[in-house]
Amino acid sequence: MKSLFFLLTLIFCCSFEGFTQCKGACFVEALLPIEAAGFMNESFRMDQNLVEKRRMKVYVFSGLGADDRVFQFLDLKYELVYLPWLEPGIEESISAYAKRMAAEIDQNEPFGLIGISYGGLVAVEVSKLVRAKKVILISSACRRKELRLIYRFFGHVPIWKIVPDDFPSPPLSIAKYLFSPKTQLDLFDSVIQDIPPRFSRWASEKICKWDNDTVPDNLILITGSKDRLMPYKKQKNSFLIAGGTHWMIVDRAEEISKLINDCFKYP
Repeated sequence: MKSLFFLLTLIFCCSFEGFTQCKGACFVEALLPIEAAGFMNESFRMDQNLVEKRRMKVYVFSGLGADDRVFQFLDLKYELVYLPWLEPGIEESISAYAKRMAAEIDQNEPFGLIGISYGGLVAVEVSKLVRAKKVILISSACRRKELRLIYRFFGHVPIWKIVPDDFPSPPLSIAKYLFSPKTQLDLFDSVIQDIPPRFSRWASEKICKWDNDTVPDNLILITGSKDRLMPYKKQKNSFLIAGGTHWMIVDRAEEISKLINDCFKYP
């Protein structure tokens, strides 16, 4: 029973946040000659940024059971719009859930999507229903085969029939090992302790049973080299952040902000 509890804890911890030092955005480097040639001067860039900040909204999905507190350290040039998790139906699929979340997005103007951990899975499903400028996943996965084997295994066993809705949050000691937080430890403790049990149980099952194999053509994947929950899987438009853990959205917010701004700035 103790081993079962530990395995379930690993699954339930597949949640929230993460990221750090990026190793080069090639599409940014490709535009440097244009700036050097004088086609884009400093005042024009400032004006462009002001326009983008006024017009461009970026809708963000937090990790499993987390909330907008994990985004407070970001410094983005765009309007950050946090979409709180809705109460899921007992048998509601992740695609049906994403459809309800997508209804909160204003599609009459340009927008982007950002998903952290479990929120990345939801962002992928939402991107099938709306046309975002960019879909950025942080500490997450865009296809089932990128999930850890243990998650996929529990997607094929009937264990969820015996897991209660009020299954407790993981012990802080285990959560700290998996997330490896280096800063804002009080916030981390609070986030873990505030996980809604029912939502956690529902979302954990959906993670394990997620069967998506579609990659959005405008996807950017950011993964940490020391992420114990969502390991790096190299693919097109992916970035490996050296030393990055599952709490990097907080630990290295300045670097993450720069990367996000660059991703949305250029096509």
